Amino acid sequence: MKFKEKLIDWYNESGVEIQKKIKDQFASRYSSMLYENYYDRTYKNQEVAAAIICLAKKRFWLIAASLIPALFMTSDSLSSPAAGLYISLNAAGIFYIVFNLYPEVKQSFRAAKQALSPLQRIKVRRAWLMQELTGASYFTEANRYLTKDSYIELVNKLRELNGYKAIPRPTKGDGQSYSITYSLSHPLAIDIKNGFSFSRKKVNTLLDVCNVFVEQNLRDLEKLKAIPNIDLLGIYDSLNYLESEMAQYADKPQQMVMESDLVAYFIQAVDKVNYSAQIEMPFYVGQRYDLKFEPSSIEKEFAKKLVTIFYERT
Repeated sequence: MKFKEKLIDWYNESGVEIQKKIKDQFASRYSSMLYENYYDRTYKNQEVAAAIICLAKKRFWLIAASLIPALFMTSDSLSSPAAGLYISLNAAGIFYIVFNLYPEVKQSFRAAKQALSPLQRIKVRRAWLMQELTGASYFTEANRYLTKDSYIELVNKLRELNGYKAIPRPTKGDGQSYSITYSLSHPLAIDIKNGFSFSRKKVNTLLDVCNVFVEQNLRDLEKLKAIPNIDLLGIYDSLNYLESEMAQYADKPQQMVMESDLVAYFIQAVDKVNYSAQIEMPFYVGQRYDLKFEPSSIEKEFAKKLVTIFYERT
């Protein structure tokens, strides 16, 4: 085998793991720059962190790229009217970075720190459901984003538990209809197996869990959207999206709730917030926000789209 082919094979086998180790080391060092201990009440070196975050902004690099031609301009060309306009625009760009972009990042720090606790609570509720349904590790794999396949697997798992049956009925024409029945009084009247410490209310079934979680998620989303400058963070659109989905579920009559509603509203929809938060929050709070799993490209593609997909029930 040629050296190039061996190198490609090695990268395919271990390159991803090496990238993950480098990423984890960087995240750990960045977090230690922000705080010494995980539960420190105060952060440090925010000015340095804010400068690093500015470097990650597209606006910074657009302005920086506009400065490159100045490196190749001669003294004669600088005296022309066009060069004078160019220099003025560059000065405005530098002014924008110093007096607009950098202060904006500092404001985002305050918003992110206030957003951390509500975001963690929303994340934990979803993780509890995944652990209840799949037995996944509460702190790692239970946070993994859904894909179309894992979505359908969860719906089928719930159908096994609620005795779902779809019996074909004769119809005129090419279409097909089904008579759907359950062995339980409700598709989500499924007894929970694990302890439930999220509420003082009596909770026995998954339907009870959903009723508690929708109230708590809406309350946390209200708190999040009330944080000053929360709209500066990249999570803002996903918060609006999840709030809309939770309100839609809350307005739905209980007798109309299906097993797919649990998966769509309380797992898939929450993925959108978790995804945007995993991208944005570590810049401001380090490893205090960490889903602790490495998503595949399919999982990321599925999670980032702000749309709730209901797959066929039969």
